[in-house]
Amino acid sequence: MNVYNVSRFLRLKQLFATTALLLSIAGCGGGATISSPFTVEQTSAETRQEDTAATAAESAPAPVVPVPVVPAPAVPVPVVPVPAPPAPEPEPENNPLTDQQNPAQNDPPVEAGVTVSAEPPQQQAITNPTPADITDLVLVTGQSNALGADTTFDPALDGQDPRTFAYTDSGWQVADLHQIWDQGWFPRGDAETGPSNNLSLHFGKRVTSMDTSRVVGFILVTAPGQPISHWHPDGDFFNSIRNKVSRAINELPSKSRIDGLLWHQGESDGEDDPAYGAALYALIDAFRSESWYGTDQPFICAETAALPVNRQLNRLNSDNDPSTACVAAEGLGTRGDDAHFDAAALRTIGQRYADQYLQMTR
Repeated sequence: MNVYNVSRFLRLKQLFATTALLLSIAGCGGGATISSPFTVEQTSAETRQEDTAATAAESAPAPVVPVPVVPAPAVPVPVVPVPAPPAPEPEPENNPLTDQQNPAQNDPPVEAGVTVSAEPPQQQAITNPTPADITDLVLVTGQSNALGADTTFDPALDGQDPRTFAYTDSGWQVADLHQIWDQGWFPRGDAETGPSNNLSLHFGKRVTSMDTSRVVGFILVTAPGQPISHWHPDGDFFNSIRNKVSRAINELPSKSRIDGLLWHQGESDGEDDPAYGAALYALIDAFRSESWYGTDQPFICAETAALPVNRQLNRLNSDNDPSTACVAAEGLGTRGDDAHFDAAALRTIGQRYADQYLQMTR
């Protein structure tokens, strides 16, 4: 029984005792008495004891009821992220290709949407060249249009180019139309007369103006008025070509063969004759069999002024051989005979040869 119940019991007991005492004093129903199991002294004593106990109970400190401890809510502590150490780079896989075999590994990064074109590296211009610097050695052969005899000369248009050399009777020299390159026709008998023009000079000047890293040397061997049969590989004239080319190369320590051949012939074979086409391919094969030429060097011809043989010459443009080509003569003037080019035409045809040569050698 807890303290509260004890207190309540004592109060009730006291109440009963008091009530019994009053009833015994006052009487009940005409003198009847109600006896109490306790005497007055006992009841009083007990009442005093009960009062004392009740007073003690009331004055006693209240029992301590344990209060559950509720932990305080945790205050979140901001977490400062600590950067993780960089992951080690993966070891490169074994690649059977070397950097040279796989140049894409060394390419610089390309921005999205940017197209990068591969351009050839710029070559350094050659200054104050000598014949030892010749980079493009060319043989020029054919008829009178290759020689260019009996045409006019313009000092402003037909002057020297320090990067264009000609093989003369005196060896390699900077090309000058006053020199003798072939047949003894330059100059025309005396120094006071202007020399004839020549497509070879303008070929060289065009090549070097388009690419300043190139130095041109040309060898001129002509046979005016002769058909293609004159160039038969077993004939004397072909032997003269061999000899002159060999002498010219021997004077150039940096060269062992020519880099191209310009063919300007056809006026003596003016008909559109398939036999001419067959003879032309036989001649190309003969030149390619020479140690100073080769199978991959350009062979370039040009049309005549207005002869049907041009159709056979133009077969070189459709033979699936990237080393052969024919240059157009459209729009070029002649000396009035529809066969021999004038000086302006020789300048232009020389430049057209050069443009075709550059296209085939870049």
